[in-house]
Amino acid sequence: MPVGLLLLLSLSGHAQDRPRIEIFGGFSHSDIQTGGDRIKGNGWHAAITINSRQSWLEFVADFSGHYGSLGGAKTVTQVAMAGLRFSSQRGRLMWFTHSLYGVSFGRPPLIQLEEDINTRQRVWFTFVPGGGGLDVVLHRRIAIRVLQFDLVFHSQTPDYLQNYPQLDQTSTIQPRLSVGIVLRIGKI
Repeated sequence: MPVGLLLLLSLSGHAQDRPRIEIFGGFSHSDIQTGGDRIKGNGWHAAITINSRQSWLEFVADFSGHYGSLGGAKTVTQVAMAGLRFSSQRGRLMWFTHSLYGVSFGRPPLIQLEEDINTRQRVWFTFVPGGGGLDVVLHRRIAIRVLQFDLVFHSQTPDYLQNYPQLDQTSTIQPRLSVGIVLRIGKI
């Protein structure tokens, strides 16, 4: 019994060293394959994580924007998702994995149109069934995200949510690689 109580107290002590909120901001790169076309985009990635009293469970709001070109025309893909994150910290290294769901907006669309690609914007249901990364904690208040990798799936939305017909392609996969700085605020 005393060993179990000691283990329980050590787990709760570890949870109290965790920040209440983490704010991530950094650089992101994506590479989208759409039929015969390939869109490489660079941009930004931001996330707000609220840690729970459970040392392994967090709630995440995730946002990103990627900018590139397709056939000489500028492209923009913006993503807003939310979900759960699970993490484990050993020393200065914190590994995490997450599952996120939301929407994305794009101009031109992630799927090729035969019409003018500069004039239309599309909306997709978007999700990351599994992604994750590694943070290196430099100080109690700051960490470096040395790697975050996500496979972002953009699924076709119903016609009534679009202002023009959809094509036959049903989804597009967007690998997203991000690095940056994590600010750690508060304490649980």
